[in-house]
Amino acid sequence: MINRLENFIFRLPYPLIKSHQRCQILRHWGAKVGTDVAVSRLAKFFRPDQIEIGDDTSIEDVMLQAWNSITIGNHAIISNGAKLLTGNHNLHSPDFEGKLLPIKIEDYAWIATDAIVLGGVTVGRGGVVGAGAVVREDVPPLGIMIGNPAQLVGFRKCHDFNYHPGKYTSQFH
Repeated sequence: MINRLENFIFRLPYPLIKSHQRCQILRHWGAKVGTDVAVSRLAKFFRPDQIEIGDDTSIEDVMLQAWNSITIGNHAIISNGAKLLTGNHNLHSPDFEGKLLPIKIEDYAWIATDAIVLGGVTVGRGGVVGAGAVVREDVPPLGIMIGNPAQLVGFRKCHDFNYHPGKYTSQFH
């Protein structure tokens, strides 16, 4: 699926290979990647052909396991150590068959450090998943979820956003 030379090149540090070149490699592997997207050299993508990343988004040292689709909107931030996992198993089945459910991260959402988002989850526009949270149900727009299992603890007080994480962080990747 991923040839070894491309995988090696993808992991080369900045300035040897820049974020926009990593985006080109992801596109080559079948991902849909918008403009001004910042991708860390330590990000791991399984099945990039199932991944869509919107404009001006920052993807740090994360793992995106896309056995089903992962859609990330515009101006989103996926922070260091976060994991988006679309695959699971049916624990009640004698065959332990897989369950593959999509993940959707909407515009201006923030998935904080070491958070885990499980298959079947939508993180609404401007939603926040706190550091270390394990999210197994939808995050409402502007909702703030923390804990394991993640619970809704409040809502962001602003709803008109104008930050540009991809444009800002691409200079460091």
